[in-house]
Amino acid sequence: MSYNASVNSFIITGNNLLLMEEKVQEICQKYTISSFDITAIKPDGTSLGIDDVKKMQTKAYLKPLKGDHKAIVLHNAENLTIPAQNAMLKLLEEPPANTLIFLLTNNVYDLLPTIISRVQILSVAASQHEISDDEKKEIIKRFHTWQMQTIPDALKTAEQMTKDKEKTLKTLEDSLRLGSEELRKEILSEKEGFLSTILPLLQKTYLTLKNTNANPRLTLEALFLQIINL
Repeated sequence: MSYNASVNSFIITGNNLLLMEEKVQEICQKYTISSFDITAIKPDGTSLGIDDVKKMQTKAYLKPLKGDHKAIVLHNAENLTIPAQNAMLKLLEEPPANTLIFLLTNNVYDLLPTIISRVQILSVAASQHEISDDEKKEIIKRFHTWQMQTIPDALKTAEQMTKDKEKTLKTLEDSLRLGSEELRKEILSEKEGFLSTILPLLQKTYLTLKNTNANPRLTLEALFLQIINL
């Protein structure tokens, strides 16, 4: 997958750390970044907090030791706490012109939609399913259908989706992917609206269904009842 040379912030996602690091090196070589100017930040524990983000911010505004550019590589970005992700937004929106920022993660949807919408995503995993134009139209239609449901319809939708958990996870993941792309367009046009509200709700539901034993039907009911009240 190619990258946009005008973008300074990246998410590198995959299930092979070596391949993710190779992608970082590939981009750094194009910018002639010395190994002395590549800073790797790795979590000591199971989470990355605001202090880790502050380390990134401090490093980001230092001048390169050699050459014109430097890079900061944050490993296990999926372990960033929500406050840490919110603290990182400003840095990702307006990184120093001479600094490239890489977030390495095995699951991009563990990150806030507002983070995803502000970076370029490069996958080094097996080829990802491309969302067709028809699927994009269906997803956008789905967002609005969910919002316009009555309460009985919302409960019925939750019941139907509960029947196939894997299909539901894929539906939510595709919705997050396309929604993040559309949110990026909204941000660039300075017209953030409905998506900036609905995507965090979708992400919370997606992670709950994927990573916990929460009751799927109750989880989906809670999602749809929140959406129709937006």
